[in-house]
Amino acid sequence: MWCGDVMLNNPIIRKIAEATQLEIHCVYRDEDTDLIDRYLTNGGRSIPMYLFLDQIGQVIGKWGPRASQRQQLVTEARAQLPEKDDPSFEEKQKEMYTTLQGKFVKDPQCAKWVYEDMKNVIIDMLS
Repeated sequence: MWCGDVMLNNPIIRKIAEATQLEIHCVYRDEDTDLIDRYLTNGGRSIPMYLFLDQIGQVIGKWGPRASQRQQLVTEARAQLPEKDDPSFEEKQKEMYTTLQGKFVKDPQCAKWVYEDMKNVIIDMLS
């Protein structure tokens, strides 16, 4: 199963790439662990991680795995979960992800956060 953040963010990065004529290449996390291990998120192989390269292949910018506002929503929701050893943890965690995924898909503000965050990385990278 694909990561929800990947499914939600990829259409946005593709639209940005089309508008700016950026070339996109996809590398699957588990196919190049040396690459992903250079760009860990809090020590983990979080996806998506978007790397922006110059013409000779040097990383000049990165973005991911999610916009800071969306991360805040995830952090707040996780804080409401029971402890991992609680018998209801797995069920509550699934409910949490289902609720968040629904919000991220239906609320246009969530897509705008991703767009603005990615756009700012690209602007910083090009300036």
